Amino acid sequence: MGAFQIYAISDNLTSITNFSEAQLVDFRFGMNLVFGKLKKTKKTIKKKEKTPVIDDSELTAVSTNVALSEPIITAIAGTSVDELSPGFYIVIASFNTKEESAEYNRQLQNEGYAALSGYQSERDQYYTYLMYTADDGNKAIEKKNDLKESFAPGLDIPWVLWVKDEQ
Repeated sequence: MGAFQIYAISDNLTSITNFSEAQLVDFRFGMNLVFGKLKKTKKTIKKKEKTPVIDDSELTAVSTNVALSEPIITAIAGTSVDELSPGFYIVIASFNTKEESAEYNRQLQNEGYAALSGYQSERDQYYTYLMYTADDGNKAIEKKNDLKESFAPGLDIPWVLWVKDEQ
């Protein structure tokens, strides 16, 4: 639609087509002038919390049965209802509440990402993640690196979280 709009309306179409026999004719017309500039809204995903700052003490490169190609963040699996199962997660955001995580997931899903979330009780955080693998940390690292190269602007840089069974 442009800045100048014309319209016509009638609630009795037969009176317009057969005007000579009509007892009542109701016809309205008008015009609209539109001022101002229309703003095109672009969907933006609001980040609730940045990727956590990691100190070297949280990094683990080798386990007794898994040799990883690069250091990743580790956590011990808990027993909460929403708890992340043991395995490797490509995480893109962390939140303090389930509601914040769910809202961010909805925004990502509207943008076409298959985002999921879960809770990690040791760190008391809800994580939004794009991929999970139960036993292949190097596959998760490789996929994370692929995602990092093609990730949409405005989204957090992905990182790998390794949730371990309590040992």
